[in-house]
Amino acid sequence: PAESSDEVTTLSNVKGKVYRLFNVFGFISVTYPIKTSVYFDVQAFENGEYANLSASGLTLGESVVLDAKVGPRDCEAKFRASKVARLENASTESSMQAMR
Repeated sequence: PAESSDEVTTLSNVKGKVYRLFNVFGFISVTYPIKTSVYFDVQAFENGEYANLSASGLTLGESVVLDAKVGPRDCEAKFRASKVARLENASTESSMQAMR
């Protein structure tokens, strides 16, 4: 059975698309396992290796993989990401695990 959005409190290795991008934070839309939005900041993106998101070359509409948990109630995004990586950067390590 499909989970209701109230029951999902963590997202793990979920794919999303960047829909808003600022200098040090942005927002990702997720459609599976639930339809929601995720806030992320530059520290969560690719192990914090960039000073800001414009330096990272991340673009609007780009696909990413993320881990997140429910964030503060009054924010625009229901979830807050702990880890975000571009799909092509993430796929090399996660595809190895997927083959087992």
